[in-house]
Amino acid sequence: MFRGKIVEKGDRTQIFSNPHHHYTKNLISSVPLAEPPEAEIEAISVDTLPIPNSADACSYRTRCAVGLAESECGTKELKISLAGSHEWLCHFPLESKI
Repeated sequence: MFRGKIVEKGDRTQIFSNPHHHYTKNLISSVPLAEPPEAEIEAISVDTLPIPNSADACSYRTRCAVGLAESECGTKELKISLAGSHEWLCHFPLESKI
């Protein structure tokens, strides 16, 4: 759920192994690891994140590299995409497994 809207749903295995929404992937990758990699990753301050534009079709557009590059993320109405019981709202969903 992002800004009060469900952006992706499915069973736990589907969501964690093959997220289709960019927000879901970023949310999963933000969970601290018990054994983090040796190289430190630079944290991003919430204060520096862009404010979502309420007029955009996708509320995650301003925080998504694909959304910023593709005009239809701001203008074209989102419709639920399905693959079995896995559902998501994204014009340009992720296809690869993480």
